[in-house]
Amino acid sequence: MQKPRHQGFTLIEVMLVMVLMGLLASFVVVNFVLEPREKVLRRETERLQQLVQTVSETAVMKQMDFGLALNDKGYEFLWHDGTRWQRVTEPRFMQFHAWPEQLTAELQLDGLPFAEDSIMGQEEFREQQQQWLEQLMEQEDEAEDAAGKEGKDGKTPTKKVPDAKQKPLLPQVYILSSGDLSPFLLVLSDQTDDPSWFQSLKGEYSIPLIRTEPDTVRP
Repeated sequence: MQKPRHQGFTLIEVMLVMVLMGLLASFVVVNFVLEPREKVLRRETERLQQLVQTVSETAVMKQMDFGLALNDKGYEFLWHDGTRWQRVTEPRFMQFHAWPEQLTAELQLDGLPFAEDSIMGQEEFREQQQQWLEQLMEQEDEAEDAAGKEGKDGKTPTKKVPDAKQKPLLPQVYILSSGDLSPFLLVLSDQTDDPSWFQSLKGEYSIPLIRTEPDTVRP
């Protein structure tokens, strides 16, 4: 009696299996990359909340004034050297961080109901901001005087002054060495599809910041 012979896979069968495996792999990758929209909101809001907490604690410990410069592109932390605001070079987590492309950031500093309840807090930050603005004006005047002097005698000034054409750095949120924090309301949103998702982060003069949960209703 002749034993049945076991035939191997044909080339077409092997290629078909490879195509199917490739499709399955791409399906898994796509599902992994397409992170839920509310999860992206939560991750970005939590990151900023934790960083502000860390920077505020550092400000008190090292008796340094920090600031948060924030716009629709992203945010970064600054520090004040006693004369002007400077970008932070180390640690890296305080450097510029870009928002994910699908997110929109809206920062509100004025007309906050919870900020109006603390007149003393408002006055303190108003005085501090006025002081820093006066320093910036002095730096600009100094730069203009130096530029005029250089143009008159053709010599480069020996004293290093800021470039009058360069826009001075100024944060929107102040994180002071006293442990105080200027009030703000930040709303992050993903409106790329229906429904839109929103999440807010609020600072009420001190840490911790107050964070809402992602919701389809605007805060």
